[in-house]
Amino acid sequence: MLMDLERKWFSARGAVAGRRINSRAAMAIDMLAAAPLLSTATVAKAIGMSIRSATDLLDEFVRDGLVV
Repeated sequence: MLMDLERKWFSARGAVAGRRINSRAAMAIDMLAAAPLLSTATVAKAIGMSIRSATDLLDEFVRDGLVV
């Protein structure tokens, strides 16, 4: 299971690669790999963005199939 989780983490990191230099998407992916059940507010606070922006980012991850 751990190897599967690691593979999916690397895959998700690859999916968000190439974004703007100031994108926090990779940080959010790392947080979700470490603690899969996080609230939007927790993600927003931890990576220094608004709750609205964190919600948009997580919604994008869901649309892209990176998270459920």
